[in-house]
Amino acid sequence: MGANVMESFKINKQVRFWLYTYWLKPLFFLIGLYHSILPCIFTGNIYSMEIKTLFEQAVAASKTLAQKPDNATLLKLYSLYKQATEGDAGGDAPSNPFDFVAAAKYNAWQEQKGKTADAAMQEYVDLVNSLKG
Repeated sequence: MGANVMESFKINKQVRFWLYTYWLKPLFFLIGLYHSILPCIFTGNIYSMEIKTLFEQAVAASKTLAQKPDNATLLKLYSLYKQATEGDAGGDAPSNPFDFVAAAKYNAWQEQKGKTADAAMQEYVDLVNSLKG
């Protein structure tokens, strides 16, 4: 009787291996696709997925530039980032008339109004790449 228990354990071990290899692994893979790539494929946004990756890399690269860009370029980067991540500027302009930095940022973001997130991301990537040299 003890030998039969051991044989059934070996079979169960083989069955578990088979289930994991041929059923669970593909299932987990498909679940991963469902949450990452498939929504982009079905909506036709494969380009969008690529530009998002490039955008994230450009954001990281913008923090490690060899030289600090001038203020106009920094405002352009800021406005493109805000447009890409949040869309059109909403709400009123900053209420403090002496907060020139906030007003400049808001105005720069307003200039991007109507630009799609993908277009803003692409422009941001191009600008960072030109700054890297």
